[in-house]
Amino acid sequence: MEHPEVTRAVMVPFTKVAAGILRFADIEIVGICDYREEKVGKTTKELVGDDVPEFEIRPMEDLEELLEEAEWLIWTKEVLDEDVHYIKWREAVDEAVVKGVNVYNMGRLHMVAQDPNWRLEAHKRGVQYFDTSDPELYLEYLHYGMKAREEGVNADVVSIVGTGRRTGKFTTLNTARRILEEEGINVRSVGTEPSSLLTGSEAMVIPQVLPMAHAAGTVYGAVKKLDEEYEPDLILVGAQTGVTADPLEVGTGRGGSLAALTILLGSDPDRMVVATRPELLNELQDVVEVVTLLTGARVQFVSVNGKDYSEEEVREVCKRIEDEFGLPAADPIKMEEEFRDLVLDLIAPG
Repeated sequence: MEHPEVTRAVMVPFTKVAAGILRFADIEIVGICDYREEKVGKTTKELVGDDVPEFEIRPMEDLEELLEEAEWLIWTKEVLDEDVHYIKWREAVDEAVVKGVNVYNMGRLHMVAQDPNWRLEAHKRGVQYFDTSDPELYLEYLHYGMKAREEGVNADVVSIVGTGRRTGKFTTLNTARRILEEEGINVRSVGTEPSSLLTGSEAMVIPQVLPMAHAAGTVYGAVKKLDEEYEPDLILVGAQTGVTADPLEVGTGRGGSLAALTILLGSDPDRMVVATRPELLNELQDVVEVVTLLTGARVQFVSVNGKDYSEEEVREVCKRIEDEFGLPAADPIKMEEEFRDLVLDLIAPG
């Protein structure tokens, strides 16, 4: 299905994906609702920090009112791992479709297109819907993946990899892209988050929903397609979880290191950026050794997510990384100037 143009939207619920949309998407958000007591009544800044626009998280009872102002409902939770998530997902989509509001659904295994009643109602009311998870996406990129294996890729490819969850991989990719674009670099990106097409990436691959035999090839095919269509200088590829995570981490639908390694090997990088948190430094050496061994590419620098630390503490961590691992490091939010310099080195590596 062709990707739609998403304009005025209400988001449900407030997740890290929703926070990423606030930071990086060019969409007018009219409000955010949630059904969890720990979220309702708080502001986005209270929950994720000062680097997002401020909204109060409103209860689900306010969704009907907000839908009156919106053209789209964006459902932002990928994995509906509890009954309450599934129930609220159905209620939110029902309410949007009945009101004639378009639906952008990020549920990974629960799709609007799979419900014949929703499809019928959407057709009757002229409602658009888009499911970000596409189990047949590999068919679109199969040809490109085969060409990539035969011809290679002209652009330099930089893969973002992580030492674990919530290490700032998404922020690293999108901040790096903005910096490169500001310098006039022709840069494109393959995102692996369900919001990737809303936040600037030209291609999006969610590997967990694809047949395992085709997942890495789909990533490589997406890279090749961007290489042919845009002739970029640089292609950035996003990441999921961590490359040394538990491969049996299936309860959250993440797939642990299986998803991370699939993306990494599929991207066939020339260089890599490792994203980490200060408390995961013990994982850093293993991650650097694993990704270097598997790809033959080098780690260019380390991106540190110091959200819960002071700037002084973050700088101490970055100094430790440089001293102990021989890798430059910076926080993209708290060390903007230093991070910018490291990103610009991606286009002229020494």
